[in-house]
Amino acid sequence: MAVPTEDSEQTPLLAPSSSSTTTIIADESVSAASEDDFTEGSNISALRGTVLGACIAILIFLQTANFSMMTTIQSSIAVDLDAFQNASWFTSTYLIAGSSITPLAGRLCHLFSPRAYILVSCLIMAVGALITSLSPRLAVFLLGRAIHGVGGAAIFPVSLILIIELTNVKRRGLYLGCVNTCYTIGVACGAIIAGALEPVMGWRGIFGLQVPLSITMGIGVFLAIPSSISPNPTNLINPGLLPTRLSQIDFLGVLLLITTTVLFLYGLSTPQITYSTIACSFITLLAFLFIESKPYLSTTQPILPLPVLKSPAVLLTCLSTLSAMIARWSILFYTPVYALAVRDFSPAKAGLILLPTNAGFALGNLLLGYFHVKRAGSFYTSSLVVYALFSLSVLVMGSITTREVGMGWYFLTAGVNGFTMGANMIYTLTHVLHRTPKESHFIVSSLLAMFRGMSASFGSAIYGGLFSRILTQALTEGFEEKGFPLEGKRELIRRLLGSPALVGSLVGVEREVAVEGYVVALKTLFLTAAVVAAVATLLQAGTGWMAADKFDKGRKSPVEE
Repeated sequence: MAVPTEDSEQTPLLAPSSSSTTTIIADESVSAASEDDFTEGSNISALRGTVLGACIAILIFLQTANFSMMTTIQSSIAVDLDAFQNASWFTSTYLIAGSSITPLAGRLCHLFSPRAYILVSCLIMAVGALITSLSPRLAVFLLGRAIHGVGGAAIFPVSLILIIELTNVKRRGLYLGCVNTCYTIGVACGAIIAGALEPVMGWRGIFGLQVPLSITMGIGVFLAIPSSISPNPTNLINPGLLPTRLSQIDFLGVLLLITTTVLFLYGLSTPQITYSTIACSFITLLAFLFIESKPYLSTTQPILPLPVLKSPAVLLTCLSTLSAMIARWSILFYTPVYALAVRDFSPAKAGLILLPTNAGFALGNLLLGYFHVKRAGSFYTSSLVVYALFSLSVLVMGSITTREVGMGWYFLTAGVNGFTMGANMIYTLTHVLHRTPKESHFIVSSLLAMFRGMSASFGSAIYGGLFSRILTQALTEGFEEKGFPLEGKRELIRRLLGSPALVGSLVGVEREVAVEGYVVALKTLFLTAAVVAAVATLLQAGTGWMAADKFDKGRKSPVEE
């Protein structure tokens, strides 16, 4: 890792070729102009902006639909591939692969430009979807899901980069709200649409449909992004040579970070927690931190900006965002399971249970982004209030997860949960930008996108393993209490682990035990998520409220260290 020069760190990672706009991420002492002036030269035509916005929205929808669609079609996939005990990996593989690549997003955009990076990523998404749709067995299916996830890792970080590059501060909150709304619409509608399409075209057709969509939208984004949004030549040794650009990627750091992520999540997601695997992940994490902190061990720039993460405000905001989103994913992944197994909803109808929470998420983003976040500054109190309300909503969700609760109360609680998390996304990003020097805003935004993206894979792996263990124990104890020979029920337990829709076909005591087992597992999972949300609130409380120029007066900027 080469030691970055002061000049390279004081200039934007991505910048238009015009010299008038190279101060988008400049030192505050260089310019006393308003934030509006920083993006004045990045204006694009209405037609180009409309095409770009539409293509990005569809790509975000495709990416996030893959987060939730498995909740309504995993039963069919598990039957076709005889993979009931491995059903949790249908989503986890996609998310872990994406999370492992997300830290590279900012660096690849820096080296190759967002338009080139997102086009290649869309082609990778198409290849992954094609392999998944044609898979004859579980191993090939999971390979396709992993490739699909690697491609999708670019979408959200590039969206944030474009907002920073092409918008001013007065409208940034609104555009962030729009991106987050597309994100949550994909999560909400993915389960609904997949559940409705599966009886018509099968699960293979659902993945096959994504192939032409990914390619078309990738080409649309490539053509719509201005060519001026390109790598800053001052940060490249020889920007014209591909081998030179590739040589600046910290491959050793990437390998160690991917290994750490995979080992840690695998250890938590297995039917029995594998502590040896988790211990190995901590060893590779220490090796990663050591390599990244020693420039003389490599000739490349670090994959993670450790000097920026040394800022308590940045580190705590990233950790609080990660923790809160992990808690949030419990609602998104498992409320459809509740509808399928406990309330006997059809797969298409089960997806509808996500509408209230995701509608609340969209409203929280759009309303607060439009009416409240119209300035740069501290939102410390606001962020703590929504964090506390979010934690309370998760706790209530766990408390009312029973067979008898009225669905109206369930929908209301889910809506409040979504609204508070939507508000959370807007407040925390705006607040951490207030707490950090302007020249580090690009890096900080990329870090938040990375931690938010990692939350889905962490949530899927952690909750998948936890849910599987609790459900197995609850079903085993339930059948034993009813006097059934356990040997005769092992196959049924195996099938129930991967197919919540199977509960609806059971009758008598078997159905009673299965429903009660799902209630116990879901309640425990949501209450665990409430504890995680409470930890997130405490982490956010430690971020502070003073502006960077007041709090860090006399100290170097993180990007200068």
